Order: sequence, then C-alpha cells, then structure tokens
Amino acid sequence: MKIREAKISYKTVGEIGSDLLDSSEADAEYMAGAFDDRPFQEAIWVIGLNRKNRPLGRHLLAIGSDGAALLPLKYMYKTLLLMDASAFILVHNHPSGDPTPSRDDFYLTQKIIRSAQILTFDFLDHIIIGDKSLDPAGAGWSSWSAEPQKWNDAVKPVEPAAPGNSRRVASRQVVPFSS
Repeated sequence: MKIREAKISYKTVGEIGSDLLDSSEADAEYMAGAFDDRPFQEAIWVIGLNRKNRPLGRHLLAIGSDGAALLPLKYMYKTLLLMDASAFILVHNHPSGDPTPSRDDFYLTQKIIRSAQILTFDFLDHIIIGDKSLDPAGAGWSSWSAEPQKWNDAVKPVEPAAPGNSRRVASRQVVPFSS
C-alpha cells in the first residue's frame, strides 16, 4: 500500500496593487487572466482568504462547457481546508460575456451560503466575470455581495436562506442572502 501526503503549493501568477480583497472590484481584479486560457468554457475558481481578507491563493475547481460547469462542493471545501482559509470568494465566468446571474448561479449561491455556515467558513462573495462590452451595467462582472437585489431578481428562492453571518471582517460586511 502506498502512503500519500496531501499538500498544497503556490506559484505567483501576477500582482495587484493591494494585498487586501475588500471589495468586489478588487476580487475581480485579483482574477485577471484566470479565464484567458479557456475563454469559451465556463470555469469555476475559489479564492481562499485569511481572517483579514488577505488572499491565500486562488484555485481552479471546475471546467465545464460553454454554458455550465459542475461544482461538487466537497472539492471546494477540501481546497479551502488545505489552504487553511477562514473565508472565501467563488468566481466563475460566463463565456457568453453577459455576467447577469442565471437561475443556477442563484441556487448555487444559496447552497454555498448554507453549507459555509455549517462548516464555519465566511462566504464573502460570488462573482461572475463577463465582458465589459456585453455587460448591461458596463462593469464586465456581477457580484452577489455588491448587487444582492440583482441576484434576488434572477429567481425567487424555493426556501428562505439561513441568516447570514453579520460579523465584520476587515472593512467588508458578510452579507446575508435575503429573499
């Protein structure tokens, strides 16, 4: 029988102006270049953060088709546990270029809110990266924490989400999802 050790390694893939991810805009900037290798496939990434919202690293969780990617949550949480993360941000792209959240994005966000609370992780944001020229708002990305009403308008929830964590971390509020 082989004895194996799990480990996580880091490599520098770029630099940004700040070492603190305290806004959805900073989160989107941190993900610059992450989707360039596969622009026509949906990809899901997670950013692991320490208690001060400083990124520990980003990790590619799933690659899908031009319209969907499957995310088994156990792989996301395994990655966060190996990173020793306290908080996280989920980021994925829409190959169509329109970062408007879909029904599936809404339901995935609800599922993550509930599971993160059980596992005592702070889920700070779910960001969808698109194309500035195809974004009705012109930003090129959509953020659950910055635009909760836009995400709520995507679809009515089947059941109300559990109350969010209202603890302040650095200068960012953990926003509860509301219906």
